[in-house]
Amino acid sequence: MSRFYTHLLSAILLSFVLASKPLVSPAFALQAVDAYSSSTAKLSNTTQSVLESSELPVYAAYLSDNLEKKCASLTTQCLENDIKQADYEKQIALLPIAEKLKDGYELLLASTLISSDNTDYNIDINSAKTNKQRQSLALEISLQWQGIPIHEYSVMVRLKDGTQSIKHALALAIEKWNIIIQKDNAFSTSYLHTFIGASDYEKELNVPNSVNNFLLTKQHIYTDPFAGSLSRYIHKEFDLAVLDIYVYPIANAQDIQHQLMQTLQSEQNDITLISKAFSEGVLTMSRISIDKELSKKLSRVIYSFDATLETQGEPLFVTQYAYIQEDKIVKFSANMPQRIVKPLILAASKDIKVPKMSAFMKEVRGPLLASVNS
Repeated sequence: MSRFYTHLLSAILLSFVLASKPLVSPAFALQAVDAYSSSTAKLSNTTQSVLESSELPVYAAYLSDNLEKKCASLTTQCLENDIKQADYEKQIALLPIAEKLKDGYELLLASTLISSDNTDYNIDINSAKTNKQRQSLALEISLQWQGIPIHEYSVMVRLKDGTQSIKHALALAIEKWNIIIQKDNAFSTSYLHTFIGASDYEKELNVPNSVNNFLLTKQHIYTDPFAGSLSRYIHKEFDLAVLDIYVYPIANAQDIQHQLMQTLQSEQNDITLISKAFSEGVLTMSRISIDKELSKKLSRVIYSFDATLETQGEPLFVTQYAYIQEDKIVKFSANMPQRIVKPLILAASKDIKVPKMSAFMKEVRGPLLASVNS
């Protein structure tokens, strides 16, 4: 029961809803392939899929300005086709990578049927060589996170003598994209953070390998840069004793202490809600206050609270501390009494070094940005 309660509390994460400015993304890299030259292209009429297509954040979009201009500059016609959003969804749903389309990710797809006299296999829509008319399906796919384009890819698939199925060409085009997106590892945390200029927790975050008798057993960097990182410590003799250290950026540089208070108040609300699952339990929770002793020793303002849930068995404890370092919130959460946790905070804090303010957070905070001191 104690392990279950600790797990629930550890799973509570702070999420931010912020409006960020679009960042510049790479230009489409147009590639050409033959729809009838691949033996691996599959039609999309199968009824099995990794996810229900209606659950996927996959959307039909407009052609890019780049492709529109290229079409207008050629002796070609860019024609409408009968591909609908549902067709995009069904094809993406067939891919294992569809499971990664969550946590702020979405796909935007646009296509056009190009009628051209160009017969060169490597179609160069910058040239206008005319030999024999061919039709090709041009597909653009933009992977976005929170509305920010982070990976863009474009492919052109020739239709054999104009009779090749457009749906078949779409299947091949998405198959080619799937290979590229996995090669580029575009769904990885490191790719996203590097692309948008978020903090590099793997290289820049420093936490101790041990805190007194607690050993560092796990470190996790969340894909969402607003969620930061988690470092988990477990007592070397009592594996039910857990200390978690969260590091993540503050929402903005205004009224920092108020944000810190809100963070702990949110935790208290969650604890109150979870405690109701124990019908006969009695919850006692302190007010959020500044720990003057720790604040003086560590030369920073440190807030804390503790809670105890008396049950028919052993009591359950939650103790939390939080402070600001650089532009990050450093939050400690432990399932032990405050008298045990307090020395751990003092020991751990001396060795914690957080990443500097990232270019991404500067962009997000924009004109509200102010100096943030530890």
